[in-house]
Amino acid sequence: MSELSKTQIAWSLMLDRDSFEVSEIANDSTMPLEQCRTFINKLVKQDAVAIIDGLGWYRRPYVYRVVDTSKARVGKGNYNQTSNQLAPGQQTIWNAVRVHRHFTNLQIELTTLASIKSINAYLRHLEKAGYLIRKKLDKTVSNSKRCGQRDYFRLKPAFDTGRKAPIFRREVGMYDQNINTLFEFKI
Repeated sequence: MSELSKTQIAWSLMLDRDSFEVSEIANDSTMPLEQCRTFINKLVKQDAVAIIDGLGWYRRPYVYRVVDTSKARVGKGNYNQTSNQLAPGQQTIWNAVRVHRHFTNLQIELTTLASIKSINAYLRHLEKAGYLIRKKLDKTVSNSKRCGQRDYFRLKPAFDTGRKAPIFRREVGMYDQNINTLFEFKI
């Protein structure tokens, strides 16, 4: 028989009681107080536990009650965790790149909520890894004729590997999660 974790012990104590405080569960489960508070707050966000009384102060702590046991995710590995390894900005930039195919950095900025600095950095990394081709403007043309025009990028069709954004690996390259391949930077 496997040994129960502290969170599983704390959850079983919560189920046994009509109402409880963080300090009660922490003392009875031998879980550190802050870890117990974090665990209960996580259950509140999952709508498995509800605050029924108290102000959350030192002398008037919150009083909780278990509301819905089906929504609670407790224990190690018994639920699917979604891993978010990269910033949401990179994922939205990648989504915009896949939609536009031919684009400028300003088009990506208008499509996403990412800053122009992070867009330029991510596009530069994609270009160095071979995902993008940059079409530079002709510098011999006068400024008045190229007014409002910018360098544009094109996504190579072979590098449209899937919905998950490539992850930047510092000084090495871009790791493509969709095909589990590292594309090294080209100099």
